[in-house]
Amino acid sequence: RVLKTGEPVRFEHHLQDLGNNWFDVSTVRVGGENSRKIISVYSNITKRKQAEEKLKESENRFRTMADASPVLIWSLDANGFSTYYNKTFRDFLGVSKDAEISDWAPIVHPDDVEFTSYTLNMAIAEHRSYSLEVRLLRADGQWRWVMAQGNPNIGAGNEFMGFVGSSVDINDRKQAEEKIAESEHRYHNMIYNSPSLIAIFKGEDMFIDIANDSILESWGKGKNIIGKSLFTVMPEIVEQGFDKMLLSVFKTGEPVHAYETPVTLLRNGINELIYYNFVYQAQRNINGEIEGVAILANEVTPQALLNKKIKESEQEIRKIKEQLELSIRAGKIGVWHWDVKNDLLYWSNEQKAIYGLEPSA
Repeated sequence: RVLKTGEPVRFEHHLQDLGNNWFDVSTVRVGGENSRKIISVYSNITKRKQAEEKLKESENRFRTMADASPVLIWSLDANGFSTYYNKTFRDFLGVSKDAEISDWAPIVHPDDVEFTSYTLNMAIAEHRSYSLEVRLLRADGQWRWVMAQGNPNIGAGNEFMGFVGSSVDINDRKQAEEKIAESEHRYHNMIYNSPSLIAIFKGEDMFIDIANDSILESWGKGKNIIGKSLFTVMPEIVEQGFDKMLLSVFKTGEPVHAYETPVTLLRNGINELIYYNFVYQAQRNINGEIEGVAILANEVTPQALLNKKIKESEQEIRKIKEQLELSIRAGKIGVWHWDVKNDLLYWSNEQKAIYGLEPSA
């Protein structure tokens, strides 16, 4: 072909009989169109071919290992385009080995594409590792959360060649986290919307972690006390011994119940006597360790004051009755009572004596 067309030819030639060497051969025609002379230049490329063969073997071993892995393994080039998915990843996506995979955007959830692109571009610019949580489209049409981690692929000449990475399915974990978040949201809504007085304290210093509007109003405090020690913002309760109750619950785990208990609070700058029904309950973490104390209370001042008056009246009536009985006995006055409904007549001993009857009559 070189003699006919005059076009130079370059090719690689393997000479097994000559030391099993590889040569890069460049051939050109010498002279005019009718010349029958050519010059061939042989360059020994055996070392390069051996290196390429070793690299090919290494890549084959990597692909064999990667295809056997249960993890999604992939690689990107220096511009962020996909160049390889292992068998597990291809099965996850439902694509063949020969499928076009360079554009990863179609398999990423639309809401995650922008963040994924930003994270990848920053990693490319800085030639650094990256990780992110992203939703990928599985072959069955379901979006699955994965944790993707990519590490820089650095060439023999220290050049940046892209990334090699893996993705682990974390969908079950994400769903569990979402359920926990929903549960916590309902829990917080229940606390903050409850008419009962609810607060949660953390640690021995009883730092106020949660306090709903009802208890803040009862305390005469604002939301600025959240995160502060209860003993600091309400020192008057320490003077009344409530710190000892709280610390006892924190250290022993035994709840404390109280009914119509008087508490003097400094509310809006004024000392007020308030009555509460409350329970102090230990708060434990997932390991069962006590990490705080919760209070559930109701302000019962009107009820307590009424009960107090009733009790005082009962005591007063009891005293009057006792004094009356003493007077009757001293004056030997007979007393009788007729139960009209049941037609029964009751006589005191003094009344019986007046009529000459025995006390047992």
